[in-house]
Amino acid sequence: MLSVSTIELGTAVCRPCTTRLLRRAWDPIAGFFFVHEDFEIKSDLNIVMGLSRDVVYGTFGVKLSGNVPFGVGRHVVSNKDGSRPSIVGVEVSSPVSVQTLDCQSILVHASLFADRPKLRFDENLTFDLYAEDFGLNAVENFNIDLQVFPLDVQHYSYGNITERYVAGLEYLARKYPTVAVPGSCSFIGGRAHELEEHFQYQIPADPRYRSRFARASVRVKSWIASAIRKV
Repeated sequence: MLSVSTIELGTAVCRPCTTRLLRRAWDPIAGFFFVHEDFEIKSDLNIVMGLSRDVVYGTFGVKLSGNVPFGVGRHVVSNKDGSRPSIVGVEVSSPVSVQTLDCQSILVHASLFADRPKLRFDENLTFDLYAEDFGLNAVENFNIDLQVFPLDVQHYSYGNITERYVAGLEYLARKYPTVAVPGSCSFIGGRAHELEEHFQYQIPADPRYRSRFARASVRVKSWIASAIRKV
């Protein structure tokens, strides 16, 4: 990648606008870095010059280590005002493959969009889980690897689980009925409940046990540090 355009995904309307932008903004040497509005890059982006054009990247992702979700990509998480900072994720010195990428950031080379018209953000996901879906689409339908690359960043949000997130989980379970992968806040996919025998998130993968979260917000990401200590 020789140049990068950073696009904030701060509201639900950003992704449809971004999709329209991508239909006409093909630059063969460009990458698109989609980030949350509460995401700060604290170092230069020179590292992207050496990244592959054929991989979807992020700054934080999750994979299984044995039977336990393992957070990859060391970064700072805090409240919106910067208070209560915590360091989460395992530090990497070079890109590392993961099973899902977190919504905080996702880096895609323009050629992947140009060559694969069906590799797009799913506009049925209005805010949560769009990066996880994008990554699953890339892996399941295009055999594209997902990787976390090292970058000094801070995410000014511990996250909240709402009814919207739960609805997104159910949507992805229908969309990917044979998939079971770990995400930042829950297992994802139609077979996700099979992974709960060994590890349980705050949000159950089995929809029969999700009703108690439908009207309550649950703060997340604290599991990441504890899970890493257990591995």
